[in-house]
Amino acid sequence: MIAGATHSDYLAMRRPTHQLRARTTVLAPLDAVFEFFSRPGNLGLLTPSNMGFAITDISGPMEEGTLISYRLRVGGVPLKWTTRIDAWEPGRRFVDAQIAGPYACWWHEHRFEADGADRTIMTDRVLYAPPLGILGRAANQLFIKNSLRAIFSFRSDAIRLRFGEPTMAGATTVAS
Repeated sequence: MIAGATHSDYLAMRRPTHQLRARTTVLAPLDAVFEFFSRPGNLGLLTPSNMGFAITDISGPMEEGTLISYRLRVGGVPLKWTTRIDAWEPGRRFVDAQIAGPYACWWHEHRFEADGADRTIMTDRVLYAPPLGILGRAANQLFIKNSLRAIFSFRSDAIRLRFGEPTMAGATTVAS
């Protein structure tokens, strides 16, 4: 288990082997930023267009237990992915966990923190495990972690374009 990993039934059953963290500060109040992320349709705006992201089904409003199915391309390979909202704390955080898709484990925590009245700090933490055991670990070293860094960097840029960027802040993305 990854050091500092949060307890969840999902993580107890699907052990992560890697972690990605991204942090972005934007010029917008917490309520506006969380509201934007509460609408699954906005995820497409934060995903590189070459990934062909499209939501195919949503089981209901965003809340714990909501299922979201979508399709996308990774390296030209079409994939289907379904996530479940495992935690929903409006204005603070939510977690989506892959229940069907390419990873052996994918648990993504989105945290939101007010930084004064008009700035929000967003922190993403992804605990993941590539499929295929040792082959997946090698693939992570060769291209998965760099691909994830690029996707989260794009996402951070898109968020800052949408909401504005503080003069002294930026984004950091780390994948191990």
